[in-house]
Amino acid sequence: MRIVVKIGSSVLLDEDGKIETRRLKNITDQISVLEKTNDVLLVSSGAIAAGTAVLNVEKQPGNIIRQQALSAVGQPYLISLYQELFSKDGTRIAQVLLSRDDLANRRRYLNAKNTLLNLIKMKVVPVINENDTVVVYELCFGDNDNLSSLVANLIEADLLIILSDIDGIYNDDPKINPDARIIKNISNIENLNIKTTEHISCYGTGGMKSKIDAIKRASLSGIKSIVANGKRDGIILDIVSERHSGTTVLPSRTPLQAKKYWLLYDGVSQGRVSIDRGAYNAINSGKSLLPAGIRKIEGGFQRGDIVDIIIDNRSIGKGIINYNYDEAIKIIGKNSARISKILGYSYGDEIIRRENVAFL
Repeated sequence: MRIVVKIGSSVLLDEDGKIETRRLKNITDQISVLEKTNDVLLVSSGAIAAGTAVLNVEKQPGNIIRQQALSAVGQPYLISLYQELFSKDGTRIAQVLLSRDDLANRRRYLNAKNTLLNLIKMKVVPVINENDTVVVYELCFGDNDNLSSLVANLIEADLLIILSDIDGIYNDDPKINPDARIIKNISNIENLNIKTTEHISCYGTGGMKSKIDAIKRASLSGIKSIVANGKRDGIILDIVSERHSGTTVLPSRTPLQAKKYWLLYDGVSQGRVSIDRGAYNAINSGKSLLPAGIRKIEGGFQRGDIVDIIIDNRSIGKGIINYNYDEAIKIIGKNSARISKILGYSYGDEIIRRENVAFL
């Protein structure tokens, strides 16, 4: 089985904001046991918190540049600690730092996939974190919850385990409503509608909403996921043995193909293509998008970039554009037979080919 384990900052730290080495050792011991008969990848938060502890300073959550500096200090300390703890069990690890840009670019996405697959083939546990030092958007959202679901999709995992300081997904906020109950099983994630009031730990950037977003993405890509309390000793092995008490989220009955998932959730749009109703009906029935059905384009996109597909000012999906902006602006609204005459060359009749479209 191929398993992605995500550990939040709230699991790694004690009440004083210091890394709880005993708890971390319990986690690395469990992963070492699992790794003997499974492929295991670890997505770990904690670099910023580690930097805060090393320098003995305040985190100051609103100061992004300071957080990036703290991450630069904390990441080598964190990976060194993982190296020390895993080596006691004879487990080899590799540090992998990813940003959204790495997964948004198709070539880099595939390179990252090949690297991770080769590491687990060599029986090495990748320890993955976001490259906080050079990113901004990722530093503000998700506490690696979203990254863990993207990695799970990237390597086609069988199971995603998200460990936090909560016992699972609740039907209401348990920190506000004492009668809130854990949802044991979620069979249809697309119909899940829970009001979330974010209570984010001092050292984490994630909350209930980011976890729900992550498990939705995992489910849509055909991956089973479990949210559980990482502060419980033996929780990972209990989960794999189906003895846990968290929330189990089943895969969608109609999972997205890997490329469609990448388009919708990993890729970053570089422009917008507004289409008419006829073009919408055509692509919705499995046909390609032709220039004649396009009303307006926006953005400085290049050929091969991802663009949003718009109808009535509403985004309905994403696609990979077959012409750059300067080319597309000359041929929109025109018959495909005229492309060569207008441009002097042609990359094909389609602005976006049907296999390169994914609907929201």
